Amino acid sequence: MARMMEAAGDPTAPGLYATPKVESFWATVPGLQYAQHDPEDLDTNGPDHTADACKYLLVATHDRRYSFQPGGTDFRVW
Repeated sequence: MARMMEAAGDPTAPGLYATPKVESFWATVPGLQYAQHDPEDLDTNGPDHTADACKYLLVATHDRRYSFQPGGTDFRVW
């Protein structure tokens, strides 16, 4: 997620934008800590619902079942 936020605005890479209107993102995500047992995961003792939602969104973007194809009829919106 951090790499995608750093790439926001770069036309050659996928990016993640979080505008100021996404209040829950800015209220919770910047203060989250990594889990001590797994540096790839977050410590779940804090409010991590918004971070989880972002994670699921980013994972789904790499899943072809959720990708929009011009002329396709299986585009899923959540």
